[in-house]
Amino acid sequence: MKKKIFLPAFITLSFVTILVSSALVPTFSYASGESAAPEIPPTLVEASKAKTEYWQSEIQATGSLAAVQGIMVKPEIEGRVTQIFFKSGDYVKAGAPLIETNPDILKAQLSYAKAQYVLSQGDYHRAIALYQRHVLSQADLEKSKAALDSNKANFDKAQSQLNQTLIRAPFAGKLGLRLVNVGDYVSPGQNIVNLQAMDTLRIDFSVPETFFNQLAIGEHVNVHTTAYPNQTFTGTVYAFESAVDPNTRTLSVRAYIPNPQEKLLP
Repeated sequence: MKKKIFLPAFITLSFVTILVSSALVPTFSYASGESAAPEIPPTLVEASKAKTEYWQSEIQATGSLAAVQGIMVKPEIEGRVTQIFFKSGDYVKAGAPLIETNPDILKAQLSYAKAQYVLSQGDYHRAIALYQRHVLSQADLEKSKAALDSNKANFDKAQSQLNQTLIRAPFAGKLGLRLVNVGDYVSPGQNIVNLQAMDTLRIDFSVPETFFNQLAIGEHVNVHTTAYPNQTFTGTVYAFESAVDPNTRTLSVRAYIPNPQEKLLP
């Protein structure tokens, strides 16, 4: 017996109600008289050919749509916004630049760190040559190598900090409303813009634990939304919560919903 899960805009948990109508019962009437006895009309019988039909059980629930990949873009370091590379509502590719915070100080720090790193490389190569000629001790050679490693770490750190001034899209998707302007001073964790991958959405819903034995990975989910009351969107169950909610005695279920035309919004 196949099962389907229906997710309307507002959840009620119930099974399909089957209405069985009984056959019409005829009623009779007659006129009373001294010489006439009541006549019983023949019984009416309606017959139909029996046939086999499939019956599908349904579980109705209300779900929430979310993007499979969706984030609020935020800076990792503080700084003044010097460039904005997008407009509200743009579609962007993975790695596309979004905003840049003032990189001047970090560029100077990177140049200094690079100079120290290059200098320590030359010192280390000379130390190796002297050590091979037995002019330099093992301890001095190790100090030279430690200085090289330290300067290399400082150079990598400065490079990473400079990279953080340019915020890029971590994945392809649609941007929301821009929340900053050029010249704004932003802090780590401040909201910049919403980024959502729209091609596939997920829907989270809950069902009573008594229905758990009727659910399975791969079950179809029919989704209805008030935005498109006459259209059905089909998804597939792909995960369950690992435990029942002790407060509501319900189990959380998650399904994928293909959204190629982007009619549905998270």
